[in-house]
Amino acid sequence: MGGTQFLGVHVVERLLDAGYDVTLSNRGVTDPGAFPYLKTLVGDRDSDMACLAGTTWDLVYDLSGHEPKHVEKVAHHVNDDARYVFVSTINVYADTSGPDPITEESSAFTTPVDEVDPESMDAYGKLKALAEAAVRAHFPQHHVVRPGVICGPGDPSDRVTYWATRFAQSGPHIVPEPQSASLQFIDVRDLAEWLVALGSDPVSGTYNAVAPRTTLSEFLTEIERVSGSSVERIPLSESAMKNHGVTHWVQIPMWLPPSDTTKRAFFDIDAGAARARGLVTRTPADTIRALLEWADAERLNAAPRYGLSSDREDSLIAALRKE
Repeated sequence: MGGTQFLGVHVVERLLDAGYDVTLSNRGVTDPGAFPYLKTLVGDRDSDMACLAGTTWDLVYDLSGHEPKHVEKVAHHVNDDARYVFVSTINVYADTSGPDPITEESSAFTTPVDEVDPESMDAYGKLKALAEAAVRAHFPQHHVVRPGVICGPGDPSDRVTYWATRFAQSGPHIVPEPQSASLQFIDVRDLAEWLVALGSDPVSGTYNAVAPRTTLSEFLTEIERVSGSSVERIPLSESAMKNHGVTHWVQIPMWLPPSDTTKRAFFDIDAGAARARGLVTRTPADTIRALLEWADAERLNAAPRYGLSSDREDSLIAALRKE
């Protein structure tokens, strides 16, 4: 389900490498030519999935289900003895305030679907939690995987790629304070390889999927080491962000302010259960190298989806130096 963008592309490629006979089912909108040699069943999970009628499957990878009706529309047509691997998110957790790490036993949202405000910040997590419940209800054999931030070659979000490309360029660059803030993500290649391995695992389970924690400072230092750059770090405090109209997470990606006590554990996710079932994650250096080989640095400098444009960063540095 999906299969033509970012994680989906990596999963399909790994499935093919492993010898699976793969069929795609999607709207035929996002990069429909990604796998022209594979059969695609075109359907829309917001309306009609009759394209699945009468089909029988051994294994279903659901990379595009965002709410319970998406799972239910598949379940209406797909045999319930199929093994269902559902990619969810750590955003399903209702309380990320800490101080303890988040495990699979931490409380997830249970908000009824008709009470979810689609415009709210937590709507995505609430709907994903309900979609997980639908998977468990309809498919006795299932794996629910909750990744953290996914990054790596093909990432359309720019969240981690922004830091990799920016800090690979020598010179002054904005860095939020404190730089000791935790940072956690998972390389898309590691996640895809493990998802494929789960496909042959008969024991159902729910798993967090992230690499071990690092800090923003350590990650930026690794970018400099890998790229050979020399960066002058221009500190940007939380108060300075407010004064200059800079928004965390959007313009300063992968960083959460200390004042947001509701998110203290967002980058403190325990993936021990996944590692016990075979998840292996590569070093940050490996991810950085792959990002730098893949990324369109010119585009990211001009208009990253997440992060400061180079012009905005230059003007902000000039303003900070005058203060």
